Amino acid sequence: MTSSSDLLTPKDMLSRRQLFERIVERGYKISWSLFTKLCAAGEGPPVVFWWGGVRLYTEPTGLEWARSRMRPGNLQKRKRAA
Repeated sequence: MTSSSDLLTPKDMLSRRQLFERIVERGYKISWSLFTKLCAAGEGPPVVFWWGGVRLYTEPTGLEWARSRMRPGNLQKRKRAA
């Protein structure tokens, strides 16, 4: 039986810094400091693989994590108040 993780190649793997850069390139506003703090607290994107002590991520799981952190703003409240 083949799992989806078996289909990943080394080119699919990203370091924490590389994933951070991809997330920012896609328009998500987050600082490197906050990103690393969330990762250290276990609230960052899921680690797909470990290579020794290096955490490896994939872009799809990282972007899914970033989208999941978004929440609705209060724009509707502002429009009603006007």
